[in-house]
Amino acid sequence: AKEKQQIAIRNLVQAAQAAELLGAYIIVFHPGYYLRQSPENAMKNCVSVLKEVIKKMKEEKLHCSLGAETTGKPSAFGSLSENIQLAKILPEIKPVIDFAHIHARENGRIKSKEDYENILEEIKKELGAEALKQLHCHFTEVHFTEKGERWHLSMGEKWQPDFRQLAELIRQHDYKFTIISESP
Repeated sequence: AKEKQQIAIRNLVQAAQAAELLGAYIIVFHPGYYLRQSPENAMKNCVSVLKEVIKKMKEEKLHCSLGAETTGKPSAFGSLSENIQLAKILPEIKPVIDFAHIHARENGRIKSKEDYENILEEIKKELGAEALKQLHCHFTEVHFTEKGERWHLSMGEKWQPDFRQLAELIRQHDYKFTIISESP
């Protein structure tokens, strides 16, 4: 496990070095898997690794943020609440909201504009309104089972979640999100 942690640290620092050269403002990563750990131990290990990454980034004067992406399977560390908690512990971490992953991980959670609103309200409540100003998101429609995400689907295939409901919410609140399409 220590060897994998060292590899993760190396990879994230190298990504930050590349991000600095490219002028990128965020590096998106999946926080990991539970691997027979309790969620509490997974959080401790994740925080420990990320503290080391942040320390090395500061030493090298690398300025991008680290973006913890919500994961699409319940077996993976990185639920919305876990990523919000990471951001509360380490301000250098920003939650990256993958709506398809949240939808799949939580067995079809997003069915309405209000469901999107609840996700954004949770972020705002826990991290403040400032967190919504630079929110980095991923979006696609998704096929999932009880084990979570199976595969991404093309937009408009009439699967879920429905982007139009999110678009209405963005327009209504004049949000300035970055949204990356992960549609095949």
